[in-house]
Formats: sequence, C-alpha cells, structure tokens
Amino acid sequence: LNNTTMFVDLEVLSDVSYYIQNNMRAYQADYNFLFGNTKITDDVSLIKRLLNLGIPKSLLTNQRTETLTKAAPYLNAALESPSLDNDQKDVIRLLKFMTRKNSELSNLKQYLRLPIANEVSYEGHSMAIARPTYELLSTQRFGASDPSLQNLVREYQAIITVPKGMVPVISDSSQVEPMIIYNWKINDQAIVNLIKLYDDAYYALYHYCMYGDELVKKDIPVEERKAIKLLSNQANYGSESMGGSKIATMFNKKVTNHPLRLKWEADVTKSVDMGVPIFENYFGIPVYPEKNKTKYTSLKYSKNPREIEAYRKHLIRCGINNPIQSTAAFLMNQSVCRGYDLIEAPGIGTLGYYKHDESFWGIDEDMVDIYAPMVRDLMSYEVDDWAKINSDLVIGRKELKIDVRSVEQIFDQHKGEDSSLEVTDDDTVDEDI
Repeated sequence: LNNTTMFVDLEVLSDVSYYIQNNMRAYQADYNFLFGNTKITDDVSLIKRLLNLGIPKSLLTNQRTETLTKAAPYLNAALESPSLDNDQKDVIRLLKFMTRKNSELSNLKQYLRLPIANEVSYEGHSMAIARPTYELLSTQRFGASDPSLQNLVREYQAIITVPKGMVPVISDSSQVEPMIIYNWKINDQAIVNLIKLYDDAYYALYHYCMYGDELVKKDIPVEERKAIKLLSNQANYGSESMGGSKIATMFNKKVTNHPLRLKWEADVTKSVDMGVPIFENYFGIPVYPEKNKTKYTSLKYSKNPREIEAYRKHLIRCGINNPIQSTAAFLMNQSVCRGYDLIEAPGIGTLGYYKHDESFWGIDEDMVDIYAPMVRDLMSYEVDDWAKINSDLVIGRKELKIDVRSVEQIFDQHKGEDSSLEVTDDDTVDEDI
C-alpha cells in the first residue's frame, strides 16, 4: 500500500473549502452572540455556556463515566428532549453545525499542503499529488498519514481524482461492520433472513423491530433507516442507546436487549473483570485492547475508584468494538492481497487508496468495462454460511454532496420569534468535565 499514488482535484478542493468557510461565516455572528469568543474546540467553555443557556445538565452527562460531554449522540438526544424549547434546540443545532464544519475545514487543510502534480485530471483540472504512508493499527486496520485519509468525510470524497486518460473506479463494502455483527455476534436467523431480503442491514433491522420476522418487503423511508443506523451503532459499540421515539423504544426492546447481544456484552464484561482483556476476531486472531494508546491509557494503574471504573468501562467498550473492527480489517487485508495482481495488470493506472472498507482505483478509460467488475469483487466477501457482504461500485468522480439545507434551515423554522434565551454570567460548573 505504501506504493499507492493519490491525486487531489485542486479546483474541487477549493470549491469545498470556500463552501465550508461561507457556511461558517453565515452563522458566525449568531455563534459569537451565544458563545462569545469561545473557540469551537474549547469543550469545557462551550459546555459551561450550554448550561448557562438552560440546557439541563442531565442531557449532557455521560452516565457511564459521570462526566459532562457535548459529543454528538448527547446533542442528538437533547434535540429529542421535550424539556427544551425551540430556541434552545436551535442553539444545539448551531453548535453541532459549527463544530462539524470546523472539523471538516481542519481536515481539508492537509490537502492544501501537498505538492502540485505536473499533469491535469481526467476532467482537465489542476491536481496535487500524495503518497500516503500506511501502518497496521492494533485492530489490524490500516491507518494512513500524510494525508490522514480516514478523516476525509464521505461528502467531500469528490476531491480525490485521477490523471487524464484514466477514470476513477471506487468500490465500498456494504455495511461491513453491521454485517459482521448480525452474521456473527447476534446471529439471529430472523435478522439474517431479513438482511438477505433487503440486501441492507439497516432496512432489515427496521423491519425486524417494527414488523417482526415476516419475509415480505416493506416500503421503509430512508429517514427511518438513518435512525436505525444511529441506534445500532450506539447499542453494538457499547454506548448508551438514546432517544424516546417509537423506533428507539422498539429497537431497545428487540435488539439492544436481544439475548444474544446481552450474552455478548456479559462475556466481554466477565473477561475484563477476570483481568483477561484479550479477545479474538471471527478468524481467531487475538485482539489486545490495552495496546491501544488512548486518553484512558494513563488510568490503567490509577488508585482512584472513579478512574478505575472509567478504565474498566473503556476496556468493555473495546472488547465489544475491537473484534468487529479486527474482523473487518482481516477481510480488507484479504482484499489487498487479492488486489496485488490487479495492480500489475495492464490498464490499471493507479491504486489511489484503501480507506476503511473502500478502495479507489484509476483505470485506463478504454479498460473500465473489464476491470471495474474485478474491483467490485475485491471488496465483496463470502464467509462460511454468512449472508454475503456485497460491495457498491462507483465509476467516475464521486458526487460532491453539499447539504445546502444545513445552512438555510437552522433558524428558519423560528425566524422572527422572540428569543427566550438568557445568557447568564454564572460560569460555574463541576470540575468533572
């Protein structure tokens, strides 16, 4: 992988950067009014301001660690809370929006520092060139640096391109992590059958929660699929399942409290409490959560009961998450090995990257029909009696997904209404943030 060559479309990169900055400028005055000169990265000060604006402390408290947080799942749950009025919810939407855009802009800056390529893209645009450095992480996944590809959000992947004479071909394993979970850890045949019916894990889960195991396809709105995806991630990776909607209630009843999921978490907890936090992926490869360098590492030898419990809960979350990640990584590593011969094939211009469960190739324009199906096969997996993990295929530049509504609709719903918000001067807050 360290021989890969990636090209960045400088014109698209400029458009995306300009778009993000314009988004932030549009609401900078509102942000300054509510949060003063607080930097968007200053979590402690931002949480204090949220509390002073009347956001209940309970909505910002991580019950597992008993600390305050403004992490996205908690802000999302706050938006569903009946205890907040519309103005308070608009404040949270604004903070989420500005935080996301600032993160996106920061991640894009690394691409602006790349050297300029001496050729143009297949669309005739100027390009920068990168040769990412890959390393194997403790979960067996590949991590890239210079640039750190894993931080490039899907909406802006259109900045990656290929030189003139080639065509981009991108293949992405479909929902590899939930497919692993429901084929392996929560191997309920009713859920597996629904996954095969929909060829989509999240539509299958919605059907399972709302309609049971009846094998008749339903017309499920995409927004409900998004809601299920969020709930699934929260439940299966050891975080709290939040929200009081009907679908959240049914998900908690049928999936979060599924006997196989509860057994999974109980087995992990038992291993951690016995002092043996070593786990295996599906293929029997050991995973050692304690080797991960995180903010919890320093708590390992603490004598503080609260820090000891925080470290224990961290290991439990890792014991749930890491074997899934490691299994997905093993499958992707097999894809890399199977793709070795393809790299050398005539008509394969460049391998741009492997990122998460996706690979990006530049193929000679007159050879796309031959090689595109092969690229798709590389990212599809068949394991034992699992439901097959298929892959999606995109030929040509990925669509530049710009959500204009995120700019226009934050306050439009209540435009013209008097604000009930009052900013106090009391900045006192517990020191446990």
